[in-house]
Amino acid sequence: EVADYLLSRAKYTGNPLGGVGDFYTHPERMQWGLETGDFTRLYLDCDSFATWAFAALSKVPECAPQLYTLEDSSGKWGHHVVCAYTWEGDVHGVIDTNGHARLLSPGGEELCRHFTGIYRSLGYTYTAAVPTKFPF
Repeated sequence: EVADYLLSRAKYTGNPLGGVGDFYTHPERMQWGLETGDFTRLYLDCDSFATWAFAALSKVPECAPQLYTLEDSSGKWGHHVVCAYTWEGDVHGVIDTNGHARLLSPGGEELCRHFTGIYRSLGYTYTAAVPTKFPF
């Protein structure tokens, strides 16, 4: 439900410098955009989606979200930020700009496998999933 809400309302706008200089949008500011539909001057990319998901999942009983920065080893600088979670102890998933996906297991190896599969056509290879503090 958290991912459905986010993806049905959010608009990926990217960063004005194409990721060269990253812009962090606070989840409360992003929530304003989700409620009003006004994404003017909101720079929303993967870290914005992931931190909003982290804040929302933190309010779900028995849900333990964790932000991860996936490091791309291809040399193309395709790092990606996602919000993985464990719910009720045995349900694992991830929310990012692609939406929601169930995972077989928690942790970095599964995240790298999953997202390398998604972004392989762009030449990205994820080899590390680094737990990332919220906020950055």
